[in-house]
Amino acid sequence: VIDYKTGKPPATTTAALMKNDLLQLPLYARAVEQVLLSGERVVAGSIGYWRPTGPDKRGYKQVAVLAVEGQPSSEWQQLQTWIANRVGQLVLAARNGEFPMMSADQQCTSRCAYHTICRVIKPARARK
Repeated sequence: VIDYKTGKPPATTTAALMKNDLLQLPLYARAVEQVLLSGERVVAGSIGYWRPTGPDKRGYKQVAVLAVEGQPSSEWQQLQTWIANRVGQLVLAARNGEFPMMSADQQCTSRCAYHTICRVIKPARARK
């Protein structure tokens, strides 16, 4: 599963995905396995970012190996557990009306097209 980026990719390791609460790639991979490959004897092989543009066209950066010899890797099993727990927490919070304005990534505005109007960074700095 490849996520194309025009700017710098946000994370390049499984640990960084989990630390920074970056659900996009693992959720895409889970959807591919459960929807597109359902009933098939195939599993997604890896997840990563592709940066085809910019002055330093970096190409593909693998973030996690999802399968080894056709079987889910321990890294993918760890990510799946994290995804299930984290999505459950987010759903519960939303059901309780909790929508905190925060980001675990202190550099999030460096990649975001809306950084000039973003209010996330102000509360994060105030918490320090």
